Amino acid sequence: MEDVLTASAERWRGVFAGAGRRLEYDSGDVPGDVAVPGGPVTEILDVLLDNARTHGHGTVGVRVRDLDDALAFDVTDEGETRGDTARLFDRGHTGSGAGTGIGLALARDLAASLGGRLSLTRRTPTTFTLLVPVSHKEAGDEPR
Repeated sequence: MEDVLTASAERWRGVFAGAGRRLEYDSGDVPGDVAVPGGPVTEILDVLLDNARTHGHGTVGVRVRDLDDALAFDVTDEGETRGDTARLFDRGHTGSGAGTGIGLALARDLAASLGGRLSLTRRTPTTFTLLVPVSHKEAGDEPR
């Protein structure tokens, strides 16, 4: 799981810094033996970070919480989600009119394909939470 966050930080910190914004990561007390499907989780985080960059404000935080049989990835910015949140994940819908409005819909579908869930958990500050079921690595397993 740490390799997913490290790669994400390497891809996005410069993008946010270039826009005069900060990007912070906190994996707290997540055990080291937790395995997540790296590719799909990376894609979902990329969508959420791009969304925060495009529509959010201020510092963006990625916080990972251990829920025993799942991890919660919270992506928060200092902005406020306005408008019709019921349509937020509809394909083709954008709150601001910018973009194609497909990223959040695809990210939600990808989360569901993992047995997880993606949702807007707070409007102010804007917080999206990705829940991903996890397994614990056995001795000798390769990290993902």
